[in-house]
Amino acid sequence: MRKPALPRIIGLCILYTFIFTGIVTLQFSRQGNFSRRIGSLLVNGQYVLPGENNVEAPGSREGVPYLLAQGAKVFFGGLEFSLAPGAGEGILRLENADGSREPALPESIEISGEKVIFRLPGGTEFSFTAWDEGGFPQLRISAVFADGILAAFIPFRPQGRSRTRITAEKKFMVNAEGLDYRFLRTEIDPEKNLLVLKSGAPSISYGAFSGEKTFDPAEYAPVAASKTDYDEAIRAWRDRIFAYWGASNLHDEDEVIAYGGEALERGAFRANFSRISSAFLSGGAARSYEPSVYIGHLDEALASMLRLDGEKFARLSRTFLERSPEFLRESHGLEYLSVRGSPQLVDEAAAFAPSLDPAALDPGLFPGIFEAFIDWQRLRPGTANPFEALIEDVLTALQGRIQESPSTNRILYFSEGTAEMEFNFQLGKALTDWAESAVSPSWAAVGRSLVLSVLVFSDDAGAVPSLIRLSPAGEFVGDPEVGRISAARLYRTLQPGIYYPHAATLSAPLGLPGGGLWAWTTASEVSIVENADGMDILVNLSEGETHYMLIRGLKPFVRLRFYDQNYRSDPRFERYDSSGWVYSTAEQTLMLKLRHRSAQERINIIFNLPPPPPPPPPPPPEPPVPEENIAVEPAVVVPAYQPYSWTY
Repeated sequence: MRKPALPRIIGLCILYTFIFTGIVTLQFSRQGNFSRRIGSLLVNGQYVLPGENNVEAPGSREGVPYLLAQGAKVFFGGLEFSLAPGAGEGILRLENADGSREPALPESIEISGEKVIFRLPGGTEFSFTAWDEGGFPQLRISAVFADGILAAFIPFRPQGRSRTRITAEKKFMVNAEGLDYRFLRTEIDPEKNLLVLKSGAPSISYGAFSGEKTFDPAEYAPVAASKTDYDEAIRAWRDRIFAYWGASNLHDEDEVIAYGGEALERGAFRANFSRISSAFLSGGAARSYEPSVYIGHLDEALASMLRLDGEKFARLSRTFLERSPEFLRESHGLEYLSVRGSPQLVDEAAAFAPSLDPAALDPGLFPGIFEAFIDWQRLRPGTANPFEALIEDVLTALQGRIQESPSTNRILYFSEGTAEMEFNFQLGKALTDWAESAVSPSWAAVGRSLVLSVLVFSDDAGAVPSLIRLSPAGEFVGDPEVGRISAARLYRTLQPGIYYPHAATLSAPLGLPGGGLWAWTTASEVSIVENADGMDILVNLSEGETHYMLIRGLKPFVRLRFYDQNYRSDPRFERYDSSGWVYSTAEQTLMLKLRHRSAQERINIIFNLPPPPPPPPPPPPEPPVPEENIAVEPAVVVPAYQPYSWTY
């Protein structure tokens, strides 16, 4: 009796499925093929079999490297990035210092969280990091180059039904699964389908975007379209807050510093010195070394400088040791380190800056990135700027967060519906400085607009709300429940004018070993002229004004001169209505008070006194006299000694 056909068919299907699965499993296990999905990113490759070299299969433990047999391929956003064998341009190549390009394959893979790291022989590494931003997949490809490797060329090709195009702005675009993807901060060879990573820009951003209109600096009609408009608005704000300070007693350090610089520029500091409260002058209020340029107390200022600089150096050194981007929170941190004679720390910051992942950076670091770019450009002119690679990502992030008020034509950077005003002010100033140095008029106008959009909320004292919120209609509304940021605090960020207290670099060769010579001053300009015996320090300040200076890193000297006259050291010099000085040998610091009889005064420092004049030569010997001309004196006869006789 024949069995029903249906059970036999089902049984055969199960048998064939089992056999097929077994064959595929056996084939994959023997060849070491693997496939690993990390969010929107897929990695395929071949690893060394578990029985070979005692290694495990990739993915069995995260954070552990596994050996690869035939490289790997990465799939993301409609593209395949190949780190596997290929022909011609279809294989990863590394460029050497001599310009030659050699093929290379990764020898190991490590998967950790959302990151995949490929390590190549010789020390070069590539990492692929995937994440989601607002529902749009994002990818970053970063490289750490071994010594002698200048660039890498990674082949890619469209995958499946994805379509590529070049826009009118020369942007390479990919459409995949209904999303548009684009590259940021990279060089692309669309004819050979190659991505280019260079040692000076070792990171690539690639991701989907909404396609909706975002903030475009080129199309925005900013409130400060020209620098002239901006300068006039800032001048009006300075006039207003100076008048307010002039009618007040100043007891806050920020106010004293801002008022001093503003008053010096207006030639009115000494006439209004009484505005500074007696409590502040006497030390009853907490103060650092910064206002010492106006009020003196230089011994206290030096102690404060040593303490605060020590704390700041320790803080910065710790961030470099941890390879943390937190050093970017320090205002112009690179300039600070360079002025104070620590170029090695500047180099350390530059060494790991290209490896920073902008996607993981706190937006609070954005102003620091612009400042670091500017500092490096000034300190290392003509060299590759290690912070340039971060700029485009920051600008892209700004485009997604800067919002415009529908009715007032103002703009602010918002995060979760709020705008922190001090951050906006710092961002606007740093963005303006960067854009002007990079000759980017559109972004310079945006930076100026951010600054003025903050100041539009200032009151009679120049203070602004700490936070601004968005109304349901998208308007900017001040939050009455939060505090206010003082005008002096904003002035510290802006630092307008030429007399704001600052550290001025003078000269490295005459300073401490490995350090530089620099001054803490309020002068508009400080420079030196070296000579055979020492140097002249030239100081520019308004005639009739007096200021105090700390000159650090100055080696011991033998003489100091003001107004072409010798001046002796006197520990009580600050009490006198004249110039004076004292020197700390232990700290190699000159503390001085300088009264300006002219707009430029000269401090003459003498390290080596000229040698004393040689003694006069001895008189020439008298010529001999002939014997016949010698007069003979008659002999003097001395009688023989006769004792006295005494008669009583």
